[in-house]
Amino acid sequence: MYTIKHLKRLIFFLILFIQINMIVTDNQEDNNRLETIYRSEYSHVSLTCDLNDVAWWKRPNLLATRYGIILAKYRSKMNLNRLDDGTMTSGIQLNILNIRHLQSNDSGIYECETLGAIRQFNLTVTVRLATVELGVQLLSSYDSPISHTSNQTDKNLLHQSSSSLPNHTLFNSLSSNNDHIRLRENQLIRITCVVTRSLPTAYLHFPYDIEYRIEKNSTILNDDKTYRTILVLVLRINRSFHKRIFQCEATQTELINHENQQQHHHRIYSNKLWLDVLCK
Repeated sequence: MYTIKHLKRLIFFLILFIQINMIVTDNQEDNNRLETIYRSEYSHVSLTCDLNDVAWWKRPNLLATRYGIILAKYRSKMNLNRLDDGTMTSGIQLNILNIRHLQSNDSGIYECETLGAIRQFNLTVTVRLATVELGVQLLSSYDSPISHTSNQTDKNLLHQSSSSLPNHTLFNSLSSNNDHIRLRENQLIRITCVVTRSLPTAYLHFPYDIEYRIEKNSTILNDDKTYRTILVLVLRINRSFHKRIFQCEATQTELINHENQQQHHHRIYSNKLWLDVLCK
């Protein structure tokens, strides 16, 4: 009887401990909530906090004090509102942080914080894929299947403008109008396609069932927290390319409903590369 009695007592305290732990855990989860928000660039967002006497943070930076004062350097694009929560009994004021003219570097974790409780908002400012640049560089000026490469671009190929790319010698973009270029069979060209800004990342693809060699396919983080995507490939000219048009394809996947994980695929194409191939 003594053993059974102690066993029952042990079970009682174990159950009590589990219940207390569940209450504490539920309370912690209630006091530390994370909301995920997506907004497009140049739009605005309102972050609503249901805590009293809060300070607003975007760690490690303090945005607004518990007295409802926004720090001077943020006042040009932020303001605070305080509203009753709509009930007569709770006594809670809703603290709303409004951010105007969103830019990509406004993405991050925002917090409203008071003693013993915190609300977090994971804000992602999306930058929609807008343009894809396609440029071309002549690598071989010989009518031979043997590769004779050169870092000089044939000035007769294109009306050019140049810009530098990391780890790449030269990028020569086509003019704003879609252009024809004239090449000989077995010459080598380097095609470079670039998406300069996107968030989320854009993916580049050369959508043709032909032989080519990929030199580079990479994504670089820009200073404004957007992404630059670069695709570089080498293509040997053959007579089947005569009068053909080539473009790069860029795709960006946007989350339009976070709760249901609904996605939208946005696809655009670069300027056109028209080829005239001179056979022997």
